[in-house]
Formats: sequence, C-alpha cells, structure tokens
Amino acid sequence: MVHPFFGATKELDKIIEMYKFMYPSSTGRDDDPKLNPEVDVNLKSMVGDRVLVCAVEKDLIRDRGLAYYDVLLKSEWNGNVEFYETLGEGHCFHLFNPNSENVGPLNDIIVNFIYQD
Repeated sequence: MVHPFFGATKELDKIIEMYKFMYPSSTGRDDDPKLNPEVDVNLKSMVGDRVLVCAVEKDLIRDRGLAYYDVLLKSEWNGNVEFYETLGEGHCFHLFNPNSENVGPLNDIIVNFIYQD
C-alpha cells in the first residue's frame, strides 16, 4: 500500500465528508473497518501472506498508515508486514513529482518486495 488512507482526525473533516459521499453507508468514523482496520473482525483471514506499507513524512494521514502496520503486526493474521517511510516528501509525491530523487528508492523498495521469494 503506497500512502494508504484509513480515515483521519478532525483536521481532515473534508476528506471524511468526501469519503462518506463515496460510501454513503459508512459512518466516516473509527467504527468503520475500511477506515480503521483495527476494528475489522475479518482481518485475521486476510488473503495473502505479505504486506508492504509505504508512508511519507509530510502527510497528514501518515500516522494512519503506521497504525495499519502496527495493527497487522499485533493481529492474528499470519503474514509478514513491512513498513517503509520516505522522509521529506508529501502524500503521493511519486505521482506529483516523478523527478524527485526519492522516487527511485521508493520504486526499488516496491520492486524488491514484489520479487521476494
């Protein structure tokens, strides 16, 4: 997951409003498993045995990606989870600034993760 969105704090009320527009049945709060994997009762049966969570230092929702990583580590899910953080960059920097010197290292991490045995 590259720069995942799992809801946010009050600072991001506009994003939550947009989310509720896209998913009208959602409360837009932490009781929604799509916004807070910690409350997902089916997390332990998640398909796949590896997850890579990539975050960036200058992202308002960085902590939610880190929280997802922590939730997977502590869960009953039997897979392996890795966390990679790019310092000095913002959300989706690799799309908005593809010439950034940090795009190459991020791509390398993703490619190496995909081709692990």
